[in-house]
Amino acid sequence: MTRIQSAFVSVSALALVFGAGEAMAQTTPAPAEQGAEATTLDAVIVTGSKTRRRDADSVGQLTSITEEDLQRAAVASVGELLQKLPSAGVSYNSNGTQGTSYGGSSISLRYLANTDGAADRTLVLVDGHRWVDGVGARGIRDFVDLNTVPIGMIGSMEVLQDGASAIYGADAIAGVVNLKTKRNLDGFQVESKYGVSSRGDGESFSLQTNWGKKFDRASVFVSLSYVNEDPVETKDRDLTQVSLTAGPNNLSAAPSSPRGLYILPGFSTAASPLTQNVGVTTATGVGSYHRATLPDDYYNTMAQGIYAVGPSERYGIFARVDQELTDHVKLTLDAMWNRRTSQQVFSPTNLSIGGTSGTYRGFSIAANQQYNPFGTAFAANQAWNIQLFTTPVGYRISNQQVDTYRVSGELAGDVDLFARNWNWSLFGSASQNQMKFSSPGGIDLEHLALGLSAPSICSAQAGCIPINIFGQMTPQQAAYINSTARETNLTKLYDLTFDVNGELLQLPGGPLAMAFGFEWRKNVGEDHPDAYVNTVSTGTGALPLPSTTVTTTNVMRTPTANGSYDVKEAFLEFTAPILADLPMVKKLELDVATRYSDYNTAGSKLTSKVGVGYRPVDGVLFRGTWSQGFRAPSLIELYTGSRQSNLAGSNTDPCNGGAAAHPTLPGCAGVPSTYNQSSYNGGLLPLTVSGNGKLDPETAKTWSYGVALQPAFAPGLSLTLDGYEVTIKNAISTPSVANALQLCATQAGDFCSALTRDAATGQVLNFASSFMNLNQIKTAGYDVAMRYRRNTDYGTFEGSVQGTRLQKFDVTSPNPAGGDPIITHAVGTSTGGTTPATARATYPRWKGLASLRWSNDDWAVMWRGRYIGSTKDGAPPALPTTPVKGDRVKAVTYQDLQLEKAFEKVRANVTVGVNNVFDTQPPLSYANAPINFDIYTYDVMGRYYYVRFGKSF
Repeated sequence: MTRIQSAFVSVSALALVFGAGEAMAQTTPAPAEQGAEATTLDAVIVTGSKTRRRDADSVGQLTSITEEDLQRAAVASVGELLQKLPSAGVSYNSNGTQGTSYGGSSISLRYLANTDGAADRTLVLVDGHRWVDGVGARGIRDFVDLNTVPIGMIGSMEVLQDGASAIYGADAIAGVVNLKTKRNLDGFQVESKYGVSSRGDGESFSLQTNWGKKFDRASVFVSLSYVNEDPVETKDRDLTQVSLTAGPNNLSAAPSSPRGLYILPGFSTAASPLTQNVGVTTATGVGSYHRATLPDDYYNTMAQGIYAVGPSERYGIFARVDQELTDHVKLTLDAMWNRRTSQQVFSPTNLSIGGTSGTYRGFSIAANQQYNPFGTAFAANQAWNIQLFTTPVGYRISNQQVDTYRVSGELAGDVDLFARNWNWSLFGSASQNQMKFSSPGGIDLEHLALGLSAPSICSAQAGCIPINIFGQMTPQQAAYINSTARETNLTKLYDLTFDVNGELLQLPGGPLAMAFGFEWRKNVGEDHPDAYVNTVSTGTGALPLPSTTVTTTNVMRTPTANGSYDVKEAFLEFTAPILADLPMVKKLELDVATRYSDYNTAGSKLTSKVGVGYRPVDGVLFRGTWSQGFRAPSLIELYTGSRQSNLAGSNTDPCNGGAAAHPTLPGCAGVPSTYNQSSYNGGLLPLTVSGNGKLDPETAKTWSYGVALQPAFAPGLSLTLDGYEVTIKNAISTPSVANALQLCATQAGDFCSALTRDAATGQVLNFASSFMNLNQIKTAGYDVAMRYRRNTDYGTFEGSVQGTRLQKFDVTSPNPAGGDPIITHAVGTSTGGTTPATARATYPRWKGLASLRWSNDDWAVMWRGRYIGSTKDGAPPALPTTPVKGDRVKAVTYQDLQLEKAFEKVRANVTVGVNNVFDTQPPLSYANAPINFDIYTYDVMGRYYYVRFGKSF
């Protein structure tokens, strides 16, 4: 393959990140045939096409990542590597307790996944075929979890940053990632890596062992992978120790502590609550308490959770057998199992109970309850409230164990037909993701109610233990009210594909290639929540908890959400080299593809794609594509029951402070002046999201255009410039919470129908939402890349720079008040996105990568840098004493160094490196409080040292 041909494929992002050789889609020499030249090449399939090619040319913007790139990257997962691409947007890349990855990893190109991780519009393939959807705590996912793919089995990757629904079907609106398994290994390979941060945490270890054996007409390959990653705690980074929206001068931001806040009729008020004196074990009267004041009684609630980066452990095994059945038919069988365990740890439950106030109401405490020091009954119809961090119960912990199984088989061969050779394949796979989830540290509200009841009631219930809520609970009391939620969920994928490709006839520019085929898929999702958690408390019998508190625990109910869909598809593609080797037309090529999809849930859809590649002279390629795309509603969007959740901390109730503080807002009428959002549910607003079986598919149109240059006067230099524009209509989302809250406050009436508020306290009890074909998304930008490689007497020098300019990311939503639609301009902000005004999404105008590598014989040194531009931060919550420290999220640059040494005689190599040499920390962001930075964009680890060892036998 010539360098000019290499230039026609977009410069590899991994070469740009890691300075790792050609990093282009490679072709393989074929055995010389009679009358053929020795340079004849086998036809290959390049991601983004079903037709076979004899070069690596592609009219789409393709990035190839080689096995050498993967080794030099020294990463523990493919997601960790892919998320460094400048075109990558909001992707799960952290297991921290403020994220919702729950140990998973995803890739979203062009920022086209929703900011909650749902509706990922990037298709992930393995060897050109689909991978099963992920699973996560408290529900299934509608994206591929890259941590379910053992990294040891991956030999290379290709990333198509272009719409490809006409080639692969739904979900390929933003592009395609194709993970290619290792092949052609004859021997044994081992690779291990150890790393640790400069602070001594975040320790990681990975081990990969691969064995392959070639026989006369068969081959065997087995890969074993192991990864163990230790956590980074929020207390060990200055940025994450305390939420930016809380502090010792703001009581409302820290409403409780392990010593409690007690608002009891006749003893204290909401404006002047009591708290326990230090050292109180069992309260003996009012003298055991004092009036809570700040800053003396300030308590860091650790609302951002305990982990900035959570722990994860993964085991994986992959095995493949290839057998030539005849000279023209080959059978391939493979099987894979992967186990991922992960954990998130949150602060102890911030319990808030009371009679007619508090998060959980309807409680009563008998006057003669064993630990009641006041000698007064607190009834269910009284406005009393106790807020208490239940530290004796322990941290709230989420544990996940995800097992992934996959088996597949393929019959492939070739046949001579109409004097031409045609290739065919029949592929089938069955795969499953299953998660077991446990979450100790919750509160059993029924046991708590019994433990606060009169001795005669408690003693009549088997196992009842009186609860010391006015002092220090004993381990036995804490165990009695501890609630551990357990649930399982799973996804399944069945896939059957038949395709044929070959050459129809000879055109002036070369053979007209054709591919066609059929595919059938079935996706299944099952969600089995904890039965006790989902039990509705009746408040009958001896139990003193009335039906006003309907849940049995403080864990949110998660109703069962089971469903499936299947799709039948047919596809057709032509690659037509129209002209070649003419004056000012070195080559002119046309790609045309179309695909018909028929879903039993979303109906049928025909999508098409047209691509043009024009090479006027050697070293110059002009390329462009137009494509239609679509995304069928996912299992989550179709079948989710009324799932309870919490809105992000950046959603501030406009009626905070009551009607008196907002006399011009009619929707705040009747809200008492004592209402403070942060006094309930940790300041988070409760949300209920449900599926919608009547959703239509999303549709999209994509334009891309670009030029690739490799000037003859500068050997080794390549430059590319590509532009893109994507428009998505009927985008599936949930209504903007911020808009809905504001409309309710300013317009009142029907605009408050989705909001349920407690009339007595003003507390928001629920915000109801449902998936809808709600928005239009329009994004546009540019990718630019330059790479230079030069061999000298002093070694080989490689330098590269790549950047992505996000020109536009606009989300248009209907205006519930009528009039012009609401348009959210996300570019340059940290709060915009496909769900408007949702935090934890950063959209810098510029992101970039650069590297410089020198190698000579068996030594190599490399520097690499990653740039993330500045954005405008979201406003802090409306807390009057919170100082405003600025509205910009500053630009950051991460810089890494790496030294490689190869030992050719023993076929071994050693790499030592330092990531983030200057210990750059993420920029602070109010929009991402309480964790204080966007965990999906920035690295909180800090300076990180690692060593990698590899050996072949």
